[in-house]
Amino acid sequence: VAVNVLSTELTTKNAYADDTSHYVAIYSDSAGVRMYVDDQLQGSTAGLNRERRQKREAELGVFHLGGLPNTNDIGNLTGCISNVFIKRRSEAQAVVDLLQSTESFNVTMNCPRDRQPQQMRAPEKKSRWKPKVPSKAMLKDPNCHLLKEPKSIKDAFQFGGSPVSRLEFNKIPGILQERFHFSMELKLNSSSGLLFYMANESLGSSFSLFVSNGRLVLLADTNGHKLRLRTKEKYQDGRWHTVFFSRDKNRVQLVIDGLRSLEKLLPTTVDFGISGPFYVGGAPLAKAKAHIPDASATSFKGCLRHLKLDKRPLNSPSRVFAVTPCYVGPLETGIFFSVEGGYITLDRSVAIGQDFEMTLKIRPRSSSGLIFHIGRQTNYLRLSTDSQKVTVTANTGAEEFATSVSQPSLCDGQWHTITVIKRSNMIHLDVDTKASYTVGPNEVRDTSDKESIYLGGLPELASLSHVHHPPSFVGCMKNLVINRNPINIRQAGSTRGSVGLRGCPTG
Repeated sequence: VAVNVLSTELTTKNAYADDTSHYVAIYSDSAGVRMYVDDQLQGSTAGLNRERRQKREAELGVFHLGGLPNTNDIGNLTGCISNVFIKRRSEAQAVVDLLQSTESFNVTMNCPRDRQPQQMRAPEKKSRWKPKVPSKAMLKDPNCHLLKEPKSIKDAFQFGGSPVSRLEFNKIPGILQERFHFSMELKLNSSSGLLFYMANESLGSSFSLFVSNGRLVLLADTNGHKLRLRTKEKYQDGRWHTVFFSRDKNRVQLVIDGLRSLEKLLPTTVDFGISGPFYVGGAPLAKAKAHIPDASATSFKGCLRHLKLDKRPLNSPSRVFAVTPCYVGPLETGIFFSVEGGYITLDRSVAIGQDFEMTLKIRPRSSSGLIFHIGRQTNYLRLSTDSQKVTVTANTGAEEFATSVSQPSLCDGQWHTITVIKRSNMIHLDVDTKASYTVGPNEVRDTSDKESIYLGGLPELASLSHVHHPPSFVGCMKNLVINRNPINIRQAGSTRGSVGLRGCPTG
């Protein structure tokens, strides 16, 4: 993704043509230009001098979305755009009504649905939202010392490893426009954070539940009419609490543990007009900060269970970001990839045609899994485990080649160090004290194209459908070093699915 503002250009390191929705935010003001993708800062530059900026601001122009009327070198976008927000210096933030455009060409006003992520519950027919329950045979890999799934609290989910840890529900029942009754059980580990959020920016309406200084706050806003309910008691005590919040026309209510009830009346009974998803546990920062204090706009830290709408369990979330089962017991340093599946896309990208080196430590809970993948189609580098060996596979443009190291004790519950080195058409693999290498075809594609680095799994990419890859990695990962530069995995990329960033369960 590239942005050009007043002759200032910023370009992301990663490619985002992955058939998945992404949030892009661009800020241009006196401080400079900043670009975010999925709430991660991609780059920034200093601002222009005041005289030049004022001159450019005075110029009027037509706003084009998705392309330009005349043929240009870039070409027009093929894909979907939604939720376009614009905030000017002289106007409040507002959603662009795409139906009111003055002209459109080869544009439809509906988008194919995103690919569904791996579900975190039993099949849809049971109408329950809960973690997948593995069979006894699935709980334990015969080649592994540790169970695939650490001990956890039944039907409970852990939030807060990432500032944008959350569940997204795209289907908005029509009844939500004027009445709804939500309930959940919470165990808070911090004094601030977002619990629930839904909004219609074009109408200026929102409804949110968050934690502020340990107190629960319910905030309703309909067309500028605001209502706030705030508890006197603090609830970041590490205990489970039942929370019920509702709106019935103009009546808003918040009840804690069935005892403490707060209630107020909205000055209007107008519908919320919610058209987008609603969020549980967190929300995209740019959306949340439009209505919620910054300190409470990030994901809450703690566990949540028994989320219900009108006394019925919610269906499976449409998308999951850095949410895992609520594990019991101590955690140690590392990133945990759970059996539900998930992956991390690093901000850093690399060119397959150039030399490359990666070192990391893993503690698997399953004998087979994808540790990392770079590239796509006929140009890729992949590290995986399979039964009793570790394999690095490469394709530099001619054909696939690989080398493996036998390591029967890889799943013994201990940490193991793996190093992959690629030099031209040679790949070298170290696993603890064992090593192996191979030399591939001499025909090496000379390319400097940057490719994304995926850890622990892959998104469902159509362009990779013909390339066989192992199942998602299950276990812990830490001490990542790329080209001799240490990488803080928690802060170095975006997370999708059931990946725990708070630490690794030890049991």
